[in-house]
Amino acid sequence: MALVIRKMSAGDYEAVRPMLIGIQNVHATARPDQFLVCQEWKQEDYLRLAADKQTFLALQDGKAAGYCVLAEKRFDGSNGIAAPHTLGIVEDLYVKPEMRRHGIGEALLTAAKEKTEELGLQHFELKVWTFNTGAIRLYEKFGFKAKNICMELPLQREKRQQIDRQRLTEILQDELAGQQDSAGRGLWTADHCVRVSKLVLELRQAEHLESSMDDLLFTAALFHDVSHDAAPHETHGAVGADRMRDLLFGEVEPNLLEQAAEIVAEHDDRHPDDGRSTAFHLVQDADMLDHFGTLRIWANYTYAALHKRNLKDSLVLLQQAQARKGLYLSLLHFQTAQEAFCQRIEEEQKFLMDAGNECCGRLF
Repeated sequence: MALVIRKMSAGDYEAVRPMLIGIQNVHATARPDQFLVCQEWKQEDYLRLAADKQTFLALQDGKAAGYCVLAEKRFDGSNGIAAPHTLGIVEDLYVKPEMRRHGIGEALLTAAKEKTEELGLQHFELKVWTFNTGAIRLYEKFGFKAKNICMELPLQREKRQQIDRQRLTEILQDELAGQQDSAGRGLWTADHCVRVSKLVLELRQAEHLESSMDDLLFTAALFHDVSHDAAPHETHGAVGADRMRDLLFGEVEPNLLEQAAEIVAEHDDRHPDDGRSTAFHLVQDADMLDHFGTLRIWANYTYAALHKRNLKDSLVLLQQAQARKGLYLSLLHFQTAQEAFCQRIEEEQKFLMDAGNECCGRLF
């Protein structure tokens, strides 16, 4: 595929606008205490950005794939604090999720670095939030090293209750009452969603991550499969996001609701290093974990019984999934999730061994 990096122009507004919104919302999802969800980016703001800064647009086969913004900063020593020096600072770098892992981010950084050198600036640097692990890996691979560290100490204040968790759980259960999943397992989807809403909070705590995202995690996890049984699998995320907006309108603060809807819409799009937010990855990992271990054994046998399959056929289904365990493990983002996954897989393996013997009529 042909990759071209060029300067942004006034005519690129429509192509760049979704990416400007996207980078803002990556931060709003991870740190809702400090960033607001962005719904729109005004054209006059874009034109001012394109005129005032060094800008780069990545085109993959003629389609906008990413962008970068480089700012110049100069110190002349007159303030008596900073020595005379000049900087090229990467203020924004964004690549569309579906276009990542193709070298586009590295190409944008290279273009920004070359422009920094062309302008005769002495230093090339950027800032990155710790939640943005995918970006950090890219920058370290490119050669960036930490120069200073900004630290925070969360203050223990009484947290404003944004959501009524029991009320939201009741809304979900009412919505799914009487529905069956594709295997005919009745309340499986509702129970699965409730379990994932608990798992995700445990996972966040085990990873020692910010509790400020708990309401977002709970809401997104609880409603991630709200339309699982009402829409085709390939579209149920997007359909579910819209349905969640309807169900929770007036129940959840709009900013939080929109962030949760964005997670629900694409929660099934799993990649090990896609640059998405910490909250997004926590929900994905909790969702995947709930599909393994004793719960999967139960679900598998329920499916087999409803479809008139015998014990041996049921074991074959489990064995096929076991063969893909390496793939599943590679899609998990957090060490705690990986460790829990391995434990659940071991439980399945032990069951398969015992059930295989019994299935063949063996004593031991």
